[in-house]
Amino acid sequence: MKRWKQQRLQNQAIQIGQALYQQNVDEVNINPEMDDIIDINSININNTIDDPIISNVNVSESRFLNDAIDKIKQLACDGPNIITEKDISCALVLLKKRYRLSARCMDDIISLLRTFNVPNVPSSWYRLKKSLTATQLTPIQSFICSECQEVSTSSALCSQCNCHFSSTNKPNYFFSFPIQSQVERILHYNRDILPTRRCYAVSMKDICDGALHQKLQSEIQESFLTLTLNVDGIQPNKGSQKTIWPILLVINELPLKRRFAIENIILAGVWPGPSKPSRTEMSIFFRPLVEELVTLEQGAKFQYQDDNNSSTSARIFLIGACCDKPAQALLQFLPEPIAAFGCGRCEVEGFMVRTEKEGNVRSFAMTLDAVEETYLRSNMRFDVLLDLKLLHEQIQQSFPMRKRKSLMEQHRLEEKGILGPCILRELSYFDVGRSFMADTLHNVYIGAFVCKLFEYFD
Repeated sequence: MKRWKQQRLQNQAIQIGQALYQQNVDEVNINPEMDDIIDINSININNTIDDPIISNVNVSESRFLNDAIDKIKQLACDGPNIITEKDISCALVLLKKRYRLSARCMDDIISLLRTFNVPNVPSSWYRLKKSLTATQLTPIQSFICSECQEVSTSSALCSQCNCHFSSTNKPNYFFSFPIQSQVERILHYNRDILPTRRCYAVSMKDICDGALHQKLQSEIQESFLTLTLNVDGIQPNKGSQKTIWPILLVINELPLKRRFAIENIILAGVWPGPSKPSRTEMSIFFRPLVEELVTLEQGAKFQYQDDNNSSTSARIFLIGACCDKPAQALLQFLPEPIAAFGCGRCEVEGFMVRTEKEGNVRSFAMTLDAVEETYLRSNMRFDVLLDLKLLHEQIQQSFPMRKRKSLMEQHRLEEKGILGPCILRELSYFDVGRSFMADTLHNVYIGAFVCKLFEYFD
């Protein structure tokens, strides 16, 4: 059975178990059509009532319980040999429902299983309920003050400059999610990806065969994991003018068949809109993620949450970002892709070309000599140009306003499009130029490919 189907069956079994544990079980609708609307927050994990649950189990409900138990058996047969604590918890909750067992009886069954050294059995009925309810991520909401451009924890008053927010001046906000707990959850079901030591293929078939991954393996003695990032705006509805910007991460060491499965996607943050963030807001939006990644680069301990309390340690590095050109420009703090110095890979200025429809478009074509003289964007060049920009800003302050315009144009050419600091520059193995992967959509499919089509049909 494919892994996504296993995960779906497991999630369904968990939802069944959560529903069946409700105190007023007669009021819980556990029909298959209602599986998706079960609210796990309604489960009272502090309930220790010993009275047996009494309900009128009809024929259809009993058949549904049989189907649920069969699904758990199927998971045990088709899945890996390791039966997790959550699997056992779901089975015990179904057992409690079928035979109307009390909480005291469940504690005795758990004690009996642990006496027989059955692995991954919850330590108590309370622990069992806790394992079924602690599955939701807790987002951290932050607000951006329009006055000081700093993060505030309050929606009414800026915690930095004490500026009051009004109904007409609502601050933009975003949600951030800790990624360490999500990595821990993924490692719990994919223990084979650690340790990271590997033999590299002769030809490059994956990002883990690249030079940067080999460099990491030669320089890092401990186990490590690498991440690839994506951020982009999506429309919640067709034709909507609003956009939502999620930050997504994947673990590169996972096999390709499992890497992009929904259960292995890491959600690091959400910008709920209604419009796309500015460059400054994008940097603030990424600040919690970058701070956590800087900490994870030093190493972290991940618990497997099994009966043996086993754990592993690993260092985590962000080594790549796969974004389209507009999102990449926001992250790199560069001009728009169609503007001068808008290329995210090199420092070419480009030139304007007249189109057949009397319009203008910027071309980044270069001669061979110009290619050899043009610098590629890199961490070293970024640091040099950013220092130059800061120096230019100080020089401009000493000139009167009427002379600044010509001076700013000269400085703009020297700065090669750098508009500010790139937030990802703080990471050890992320290059602000080469770590951004090519945008095939804009560069190839609606770029060179479209031009070739016009040449062919003309």
